[in-house]
Amino acid sequence: MRRLLLGSIALLCALGCAPRQAVTTWGYSHWYVEGGGGEMGAFEDQQKQCLDRLGIEGDPASVAPDSPQENEFLECMNGSGWCTQAYGCDKPGA
Repeated sequence: MRRLLLGSIALLCALGCAPRQAVTTWGYSHWYVEGGGGEMGAFEDQQKQCLDRLGIEGDPASVAPDSPQENEFLECMNGSGWCTQAYGCDKPGA
């Protein structure tokens, strides 16, 4: 029982302490449309448009969290009505 408890605590620490990935890599489940609705296909199209506009065609994971490029991506998505579960439609600094 003690081993299970310690293992659970270690797992929670590992998950909670993991570095955050840039929002450019977040999938459909992390986003919603401000007015409601929003299909996966529409999300993928908008995500691609914003990545292309910023010149991030190759590897969205190359964008650093909290970087100006990540903020520009968020502004692009928010401007199209897409908001994140984590920040809503207004991430501080974006």
